[in-house]
Amino acid sequence: MNLKKKVGIGLACLLLLGCFFSLRKKQDPFLGKIIICGVCEDIETALPFTIASIEEIGSHFADYWVFICENNSLDSTPQLLKEWGTKNTHVHLLSEELIPTAAARGRPISYAKW
Repeated sequence: MNLKKKVGIGLACLLLLGCFFSLRKKQDPFLGKIIICGVCEDIETALPFTIASIEEIGSHFADYWVFICENNSLDSTPQLLKEWGTKNTHVHLLSEELIPTAAARGRPISYAKW
């Protein structure tokens, strides 16, 4: 399954969770805390809807954290995520450009050590 299909499935899951928590909020306005995690690549067009869904789900909890890992996007996904991270203190981002496996084979082992 490619990444874009996974993002689509992830969006569907977020929407289902959002519906569930919208129904629960009427019965129980305090649901504790939640951590929302995700990975993405080249989701510029889907990102506004994803952000809205994540923030809607987070609003149903006393506190929430969002951890997003983005890599190798060729569109404006990294910039949009950085803007969201500066506006929303609950959001933590890891954005990086990974080198292809074939190119990594020629690098020395010291490159992998931090």
